[in-house]
Amino acid sequence: MQFRKNSILILAHEELVFSLLVQKLKENFKTPFHVFSSGEAIVDFVRKIGTGVIVCFATEADDLVKQVVILKQLKAEIKNKNVKILLLHSFIPEKVYEKFKFFGFTELLLISTEFDKILSMLSKMCNEKSNQLSVVSGLKNPQKEEFFTQEIKKVELKIRMVPALNLEEDYWLFQSGGTRVVMNRWVVKLKGPGPSAGKWILATENQELEKWKWIPENYKKYGFKQSNGAWYFIGELPRFEKDAWKFIGQVPELVFCDENDKALGTKVLTDLEGNLIVSYDSLNAIHSRDAIEETYTEEELEAEDSIKEARAYKEQLGEFLHSKLEQTLAPQKIEKDEVAFASDYAGKRGPRAIQAIKGDAPVLGSLAMAFLVSELCYKKEYNLKQMSDRFCDYLEAACGGLKVELWCFSQGRWRCGGTSTHEEGIHEEYLSGIKEGVAKFGEEILIGAINSEDNSCLGALVVYGNGAALIPAEYILSIGKIANGLCLGLTYSTDIIDESFKTAA
Repeated sequence: MQFRKNSILILAHEELVFSLLVQKLKENFKTPFHVFSSGEAIVDFVRKIGTGVIVCFATEADDLVKQVVILKQLKAEIKNKNVKILLLHSFIPEKVYEKFKFFGFTELLLISTEFDKILSMLSKMCNEKSNQLSVVSGLKNPQKEEFFTQEIKKVELKIRMVPALNLEEDYWLFQSGGTRVVMNRWVVKLKGPGPSAGKWILATENQELEKWKWIPENYKKYGFKQSNGAWYFIGELPRFEKDAWKFIGQVPELVFCDENDKALGTKVLTDLEGNLIVSYDSLNAIHSRDAIEETYTEEELEAEDSIKEARAYKEQLGEFLHSKLEQTLAPQKIEKDEVAFASDYAGKRGPRAIQAIKGDAPVLGSLAMAFLVSELCYKKEYNLKQMSDRFCDYLEAACGGLKVELWCFSQGRWRCGGTSTHEEGIHEEYLSGIKEGVAKFGEEILIGAINSEDNSCLGALVVYGNGAALIPAEYILSIGKIANGLCLGLTYSTDIIDESFKTAA
């Protein structure tokens, strides 16, 4: 029997967890891993070697569309268990994990999952036998394999507060920030002078730790004391978000040193057990709160107001949307007024409302489709044809990779408005006689009529592929209601009409 290591194939993503995962794999695994910038590159690689464990990320619906493309192209390899896919996400309800596994994902984990558990899952997936190959362990130290393959007990790290600093240069407020542990790294938020009052530059760099130096700017303008010393942070480059600095590191340390690099006071550090030690807010920092807030630019304050407004929208929509979680992948019939409510609300609020509910709302159900369509309407760079193709992409993802066509009916003629393949539709011959309801043609073609308020036919949705007939008719009809506006627009769209005449010619 041939023995071969499973390669770990990572689809690059802008999320911080992507870079942290790559770093952690370098430290703990000797299983070969590769980073790819596109799904197409991963598919080509898998088809050459025949096996692999794919790691991909999803923080929004568009990410899922990309993952579905991979699922479709590697359907045979996934079915034979030669390819396994781990999805790290930030919004999918745990109750629908089995649905996603049915579509082809092997395992799902929240992005916020501790790194030990992610590594344990990868170790398990790499060592599972496929139909073609037996896989050997990829851990550096085989004696430590038990640590990765068993369920990791959560270690509760603590925060210990110590006396406040006696420094005139201390302008950091911890009580207004908060802290948490993400992927085995402390994330500490401190309110302090904003970007208009200074910047962080790289002071020293090595393979283990990075050290950043705070360079004050405009201190006199805000009334801050500027001395010959400086604040240093050991960890990742501090980032200013909302109204606070975010300090991230496995062993973070924020320390003030004099011109001879002698430490005069430490605001944040960790002990030998990894617990966080933070000094209480000093009187100097508390009395400087107004000056600190003056350093936030108008753009930063406007961004904070937008976030607060979005959160308010989320609260208004929360109860309504959360009650629909059962509809995420296999929704029941949605009443017309509910679809109208979702479409109208998102239409009035625009992308901000979508952003506000993105974290918790259903992403693949009928209501979510209404929000996605309203988001498309606010993107001026899309014409109707591009919007229609995008709509079909979303529906393809919602239906587990089945292909989708959107057709319009006007003046006795059928015209293809958009497809998930972004090519011309191929099912016009099935549309004759489609005026209302849903029609099935065998097990692989499902067609739902799109009707206006007076019940006249505006168009049709065609979903096709293996298993199309299993999609509930009520789901297709509810999606058709959402596509109503697109069909009306396409009916009078000159570019679509022109393309139809060219095709006919």
